[in-house]
Amino acid sequence: MDFLSDLELDSLINKIYPTIHGRYINNVYSLDELRYSLTVKDSEYALNFHLKIGIWLSDKYIKERWEGEFIRKLRDFLEGSRLEGAEVPRGQRIIALRVSSGTLYMELFGGSNLICTDRSGIVECALREAEFKDRKVITGEVYSLPKLRGTPISEIFEPPYNEKVPISKHLGFYLATSKKFIDEILYRAGVQPDKIADTLSEEEKGAIRKELKGLVEECRNSELMYQYQDGTFSLVKLLSKG
Repeated sequence: MDFLSDLELDSLINKIYPTIHGRYINNVYSLDELRYSLTVKDSEYALNFHLKIGIWLSDKYIKERWEGEFIRKLRDFLEGSRLEGAEVPRGQRIIALRVSSGTLYMELFGGSNLICTDRSGIVECALREAEFKDRKVITGEVYSLPKLRGTPISEIFEPPYNEKVPISKHLGFYLATSKKFIDEILYRAGVQPDKIADTLSEEEKGAIRKELKGLVEECRNSELMYQYQDGTFSLVKLLSKG
């Protein structure tokens, strides 16, 4: 499965969230630990999300009531809360949904996770509690974001091109983005991914810069979204009913 990048998640949030901003969450439904629906008062749409796919608005919603300790805590946290904001933290594949009771963090990477924090950032409940080298997700402790590795592609950062490694690996080290974007940028720039970084000409560096900027602008402004599946890079509709 091809995961969405922070750039795509940010585009999604900027386009869909304003439709429901300021409204109240009526009910929380869940089919399993990955799939959720939040019904919104006085709105024709439900806010649906899948922790392995992404987030969207739909006139349809999950009507199941998956039971368990976590989902009961999630309902207590969200139901009746006002939607106050949504954002994608810099360079992260995380959606932060701000509500009157605190923040719901949707971690769409690795094993995926769903974390509720109060307004001071203390974890109230989590789908999975865990400890990592650089952070931990534990009830009663402050929630922290994963350490960012590389510069977000949206900042149009230009790497130094000073290493004797393939350019695809070089860009992957300096840019915090998905492999599909690196592959597409190099393809559009006409640069072979296995070419050594410090052998690139100024013309090739300029082409990479141009295509990187172009890809970012397309994601920000288009009503379409990039999808890479079975070796094919294509665009799919960002918003639709159903």
